[in-house]
Amino acid sequence: ETKRRVDATTALDELVNAWAAGDVSTLDQIFHDGMRETDQEVYDVLILNRNVNWANQIETLMSGSGSAVIVVGAGHLVGENGVPNMLTERGYSVERVQ
Repeated sequence: ETKRRVDATTALDELVNAWAAGDVSTLDQIFHDGMRETDQEVYDVLILNRNVNWANQIETLMSGSGSAVIVVGAGHLVGENGVPNMLTERGYSVERVQ
């Protein structure tokens, strides 16, 4: 049980440090590698399909007027299938602001 707590603390520290540094490669590994290796179907349902849906909704919002706030978990913001990358591939300019 003590080892599990230490591992969780270490993992959380690694996550926070990667996020603070803008290290999207490490974040992608932390959030997605294990899930993709273990069960691609679960990854598709929890990450990929939701990201595609959000990118579609964001694109619709971007075509309107006014402002919008969109909140997603950090795991949806990184990697090849992350929402920012999907929007970039659709021609939008996406930047990380600290």
